[in-house]
Amino acid sequence: MICLYKVSLTKVIFAYQMDINQLATLIIFILSISAALVYSYKIYKRAIQPTLSTWLIFCAATSMSLGSYLFTPNKQIFAAALNAADVFTDVLIIFTIIMFTESRWRLKPFEKYYLFGLIFISLFWFLTRNALYANLLVQVMLALAYFPTIHNILKNKVSHESFLGWGIIELSTLISLIPTFYVWQKHGNFLAFVYSARSFVFIAFLMVLMYMYRPRPVTQGLTKA
Repeated sequence: MICLYKVSLTKVIFAYQMDINQLATLIIFILSISAALVYSYKIYKRAIQPTLSTWLIFCAATSMSLGSYLFTPNKQIFAAALNAADVFTDVLIIFTIIMFTESRWRLKPFEKYYLFGLIFISLFWFLTRNALYANLLVQVMLALAYFPTIHNILKNKVSHESFLGWGIIELSTLISLIPTFYVWQKHGNFLAFVYSARSFVFIAFLMVLMYMYRPRPVTQGLTKA
């Protein structure tokens, strides 16, 4: 009787966990699409001026991350929700930049090295057929992708990034830790969790800088008559 109770309880907990994972996946997609729309609207209104080459390379990196994850054993599709949503966000922003700005394909020195790194990882993956290590190398590249933005904020002492857009993205990364941690513990594949954790840490640091160097209103001093 006790054994039957334990088995039933285990099934209930497992089913409840799956419901949470499905809900988290849905919320991740809703938040990511919302963030993409907010960011795209600010591009349309010329409130921010993103670089086309930066987003094209970032799209290539997130696509490689998603592709390599899907080739690893014990992967779970729902755990890749954040990665898939990032690819969608990149594509939408690239489309918005092309349609509503005059930005063109111009590689900066950092982007040239970054592109070379992605090509190297692609060749490594093709020659070794090792999707696990290829994915981990891509995570390193995605971490490095934040440094130009961080450098620009520290150099110019001001940030014009969309705090609302990044805040929504950060919330989606926080929620994505739930299904990705579950997959890591249940199926042994930790790559999706690494993707989410890496995103959460670096976006949190970036948002701290955005708040510290946010544009402040210029106050005019009172003049004496």
